[in-house]
Amino acid sequence: SYSCRFHLVPLLLLGGCFVAGVASRKCSRNSINLGKLIDTLLTDYDVHLLPESEGVNVTIELHVQGVSGISEITGDFSLDVMYSEIWQDPRLSFKHLNVCASNITLKSDFRKRIWTPDTCIINSKSSSIHSSPSENTFVILYENGLVWSNFRLNVKTPCSVNLKMFPFDSLSCEIVLESYSFNTDEVRLLWHDVPITMMEKVLE
Repeated sequence: SYSCRFHLVPLLLLGGCFVAGVASRKCSRNSINLGKLIDTLLTDYDVHLLPESEGVNVTIELHVQGVSGISEITGDFSLDVMYSEIWQDPRLSFKHLNVCASNITLKSDFRKRIWTPDTCIINSKSSSIHSSPSENTFVILYENGLVWSNFRLNVKTPCSVNLKMFPFDSLSCEIVLESYSFNTDEVRLLWHDVPITMMEKVLE
């Protein structure tokens, strides 16, 4: 018989569908003018400046929804993954504005207007954001300036096969992440307490 075990090895190099909305305390969603709030927050906001002069900690987490295309011939595999990154940007805090919401959920175009850590999967052979039909991304902004950015990605990355236990081969697949634009003094990538979760059907 032939058996192949799959291991996903995440490495950090130190260096569902959502719509715009709010989590309210005592008000309805329609009572908040999101456009006006965003414009207020982004007045004099410089997208090129780090949120903190001493550098930014960015927490990464992955939720694997599917694994496919594992190939020992080409040495790669494909993942359907929800990729999240979380960081603090004090400039985006809105607690002082007395908005009756603890957080707001925004569409992907908001992300283009704020500073981001510019993380990338440097060992990927290919990657793309799901569109079904619209781009599967969202941003949640909390009143203290915490930013939670999420993407649903299709990623193809390399694997290596350990034949020492043949025919019970061990397949090791790596995902290597780093900030593309910033050095390790500027952006520090950290794993979430539970860095990777998988859907039950993926584990079967």
